[in-house]
Amino acid sequence: MMTYSLFGASYPGAGQFELSGELIYFKPQIDQPFYVFSSNSATNFTGERFENDITFSPGFRVELAYGFCDCYDDISLRYTFLDADSTRTITGSRLVLTNLVADSFDGSIENDLDIQYQAADLLYGHHFCCSPMFEFAVRGGLHFAYLDVENKSIVRPDNFRVLDDTTSYGIGPQAGIQGGYRFACMPCLSFNGSVHGGLLANHHDVRLKRVENNGQEPTNVKDEEIWRVVPFNDIRTGLSYDFCFCSCGFSLEIGYEFLVYWKSVYNIRVEPVGTDPTSVSIYSDISFHGPYLNLAVRF
Repeated sequence: MMTYSLFGASYPGAGQFELSGELIYFKPQIDQPFYVFSSNSATNFTGERFENDITFSPGFRVELAYGFCDCYDDISLRYTFLDADSTRTITGSRLVLTNLVADSFDGSIENDLDIQYQAADLLYGHHFCCSPMFEFAVRGGLHFAYLDVENKSIVRPDNFRVLDDTTSYGIGPQAGIQGGYRFACMPCLSFNGSVHGGLLANHHDVRLKRVENNGQEPTNVKDEEIWRVVPFNDIRTGLSYDFCFCSCGFSLEIGYEFLVYWKSVYNIRVEPVGTDPTSVSIYSDISFHGPYLNLAVRF
């Protein structure tokens, strides 16, 4: 009897372990990638905003699972890591930073955006429908996520930096469903899909700072650390191939995944109101999507 895991191509049989490694190639995306506004008028606020959008970047996952002796239940622990960055420079006149709207500059603004994502999952699964061709399972457990979004802009020739950083981490419950179909004409080949989501109790640490060339900091705004509820969803689907080697069962799966943390990133924006500046919070979703390649061994 062949069964399937919510996160991989197969899960260990009764009393077996499964160890899997996964290469992910994800594109991170935040709602506010625009970092500079180029005005084409000295008197009116008209022009174009420019973004620094991160492209697809490599990361990895590792997972360890154990199948209980009843053949219907298993437990798994996995870890995910992704670090992606991008740099872009815009040159022109009357340039305005989108997170520090009080001033305009002539010259160039270089933006360096770095996103680090880490996650851990502890899941217990139960398989309700087991047949030679179809499989249906549910899983529940805990999800932990860490996000660090560092946004640094360097203004030249003034040679000052604007640092816009947000760090968050949270933990909470998650649940999911999974389905699998094994092709009758080729039993070693199967099509798998999974959907799961949950809620995180999320801690946020956010700062906006302007550092002059002489080390002075005319702008240094830090929010009091807060906790918020952040929902997340994860959808993935893939095609897997099972084979044996040296008395061990292997599974190779290739597929595509979509992962979203809703309103999990927020940044401080300083804007002029009359002659005095004020600050607002801008909330953004952060998402990841891209292909993955999973190799699992059961022993």
